[in-house]
Amino acid sequence: MKLRVKNTVLIGFAFLSIMLLWAGYNWFVPLFLNDRLEKLFITWLGNESLTKFYVGAVMGLDNLLALFMIPFVSKMSDRTNTRFGKRMPFIFVGLPVAAIAFALLPLAAKGSLVVLILLLLLIMVAMNFYRSPAVALMPDITPKPLRERGNAIINIMGGIGTGLGYLAIFVFSDKIIDTPMFVPIEIISFIMAICLVILVFFVKENEFKKQMYEDVRVYCEKTGEDPSFYTGKSDDEEGAVPEKEKTTEKDKKNMFVMLTAILFFYMATNAVESFMSNYSIHFFGSQTLGLVLFAALAGGNFVFVLPSTVLAEKAGRKNAMLIGSGLMTLSVSSLIFVKQFSWLLLIPFFLFGIGMAIMVTNMYPTVVSYCSKGDYARFTGYYYSSTMLAQSITPALASDILYGMEEAIYKRVILEAEYILENKSTLRATAKEMGICKSTVHKDLTVRLPEYDGFLAEEVRKLLDFNLSVRHIRGGEARRKHSAVFSGNTD
Repeated sequence: MKLRVKNTVLIGFAFLSIMLLWAGYNWFVPLFLNDRLEKLFITWLGNESLTKFYVGAVMGLDNLLALFMIPFVSKMSDRTNTRFGKRMPFIFVGLPVAAIAFALLPLAAKGSLVVLILLLLLIMVAMNFYRSPAVALMPDITPKPLRERGNAIINIMGGIGTGLGYLAIFVFSDKIIDTPMFVPIEIISFIMAICLVILVFFVKENEFKKQMYEDVRVYCEKTGEDPSFYTGKSDDEEGAVPEKEKTTEKDKKNMFVMLTAILFFYMATNAVESFMSNYSIHFFGSQTLGLVLFAALAGGNFVFVLPSTVLAEKAGRKNAMLIGSGLMTLSVSSLIFVKQFSWLLLIPFFLFGIGMAIMVTNMYPTVVSYCSKGDYARFTGYYYSSTMLAQSITPALASDILYGMEEAIYKRVILEAEYILENKSTLRATAKEMGICKSTVHKDLTVRLPEYDGFLAEEVRKLLDFNLSVRHIRGGEARRKHSAVFSGNTD
């Protein structure tokens, strides 16, 4: 039995459109909100101090909304029966509304703040209206043993959507070339429209299901196996085979454990992704290095999506996920011993990405394996509710970590300043003493210290200027000593 890759790729355009929209939403919405809220708070309070807090609050509404919408829409989808299928009607409504609303975003940003927020809510409602039905299409048309492969293809399509979104942002952004900000937004909306056209004309949900049933029937006639093992479909559909009437108590317990694991998994990954920039600044003094590490993580994730399906087939889903979580734990734990940037750091981040790929590829098929009567959208809703809950609570839990990190940076900067003044030390010697890289010490003393202690920063600046003025003298002395050693003239 083989996976119908063409059908899986075609339905994957729905998930591609979601991740494409997500990339554009997360990039532009904070910019629009920050601009509007800064003006609002300057008018009301005379400063913009509350801007970041309320931008975060508005951005968190999507996760909160998803917690309530996804289970409701999922249940509706499972109970829907039309000539277009169970899932496609939700896509036909949600996708175009989301694309049009997103295209109107620049106009709303220039108008009333209330209008802007209402449009943002419309975008989120539209996206959540078709998100779980779109994902549920995969198990609907895919035999059970092939769902890891199907899910891998869906995730690849989602990755392509994210890539296209950021490509449009960086290529057509007014920060790169002289084009208005609305250009990349309209490009993203246009690509979403293309996805809709592909879905309307090429995705035949009911026909794809019949093809799966026929593939299973032919295969089971040759092997003598029970078709229900491969389909798990409800008997209310033409060509379907019977399945268990209800979810067993064991299935419920297993699903609860799995959803709990998913919750903690996404809390962990969200924390890693959220703190990547802070981590790189804190330890290496550079956001660029953080981007390099993130690229290694994303690379490991992308290249191992398909191999992770083979691993699941050979070792089983449970063992595969244990391997994936083990790789992630080992990778993060190894960072405890990191003192300064090294290109070897790419290895643990790459391995972390591989672990993520294994987990993401196998978690969703595991969740839907517990459902009965073809309630794939409802169980998909459980899955995404766990992910949304993780994204909602992680920022609140991480605030203490951020505070602790800022406090640690403050103590480190003051300690560096006191050491360099007390010992009349150089940046290089101070970095060696502190066990961190020279670039971090330089940024600490020239950028961070003036914000913490102006008087201390001035004293450090004088010493650094003095060290710079005599550096050529020290260099000349070093060259003379070096030449004397090799010439044999040590007098």
